[in-house]
Amino acid sequence: MTGKQEAEAFENGKYVDLHRSTLRKVDVFCNLIQRTFDKSLKTHATWKEAHGLSWKTALYLAKKHWIYTTVVVLGGIGSAFFGLFRGFGVLSSVLMNKPG
Repeated sequence: MTGKQEAEAFENGKYVDLHRSTLRKVDVFCNLIQRTFDKSLKTHATWKEAHGLSWKTALYLAKKHWIYTTVVVLGGIGSAFFGLFRGFGVLSSVLMNKPG
């Protein structure tokens, strides 16, 4: 029933029909919430639309699956070594070219 039909049912004393309509609407909400909770709700959203691209998403994925954790850790280690060796290169060029 629509809202207008429910109002008419109430005015006409059709409480059983009104009750059935209300129960059906509550059942639909319950199904949506349950499927959202157990992650079985299907949508037409793309992965990017559903999760977005942010640090929060990266941390969520790193906690969720070991492969993502491995990629994040190896990326961090690789970045650290790259920065370290680049720093040594700059330091050695400064020391080698220093007039003495």
